[in-house]
Amino acid sequence: MATNVQNELSQELKLQELQETLKKVEEKAGLETLSPELKKSMDDLRHAALSLQSGYQATTNDVQSELNKAKEITENYDAAVKESHASSSQTQESDPDPEYAAKMAAVVEEKTASTAPTDSKPLDAKVTNSNQTESEK
Repeated sequence: MATNVQNELSQELKLQELQETLKKVEEKAGLETLSPELKKSMDDLRHAALSLQSGYQATTNDVQSELNKAKEITENYDAAVKESHASSSQTQESDPDPEYAAKMAAVVEEKTASTAPTDSKPLDAKVTNSNQTESEK
């Protein structure tokens, strides 16, 4: 019984191989029986497809190149901005804001003006000093 099953399987395998071979021959014969005009049209279509594919590849390469340039410019810009922020924070520590400096100067001027002696007497050369002697007056 095992031999019968083995024989049937081998016959089915041979039949399948024959069918595949027949399909290949039919396809090949079908192409050979095409008119020269149709063969030329098929070749033209193949060439057109290849040229489109190469055109797309060139466009893709150009786009990729531009994208890489844009990334590089963006990275350089980001680095410059970071560097600018770092240097501006250092500058602020050593060199205050001009408005802030003006306010601080005004505060200092106010303090010196308020601490200055305020005599209501005009400064005069004839003002007498209590410590002066009669001859010095």
